[in-house]
Amino acid sequence: MTAIQVLKAAKKLSIGERERIAHELLVSVEEDELEGDLSPALRAELDRRLDELEEHPERCLSLEESDRRIKRLLRRTQPKRCSR
Repeated sequence: MTAIQVLKAAKKLSIGERERIAHELLVSVEEDELEGDLSPALRAELDRRLDELEEHPERCLSLEESDRRIKRLLRRTQPKRCSR
């Protein structure tokens, strides 16, 4: 099927279906662009980290816990203000 044939068929779908297809296509383009920018070493490291997360999901932190830890660390590293 050619791109023109796909487009003609897609135009016959409901607005919601077309929105979903458009979104999925944009996401796939972004993913392909990002994949192209990764060096082999970075790709290997990301794959290693994903494998580790899939093997040990209990080690994952929630967004809230991560945020709390980062804020605590930032408070510790900020210079103290002098009082005048």
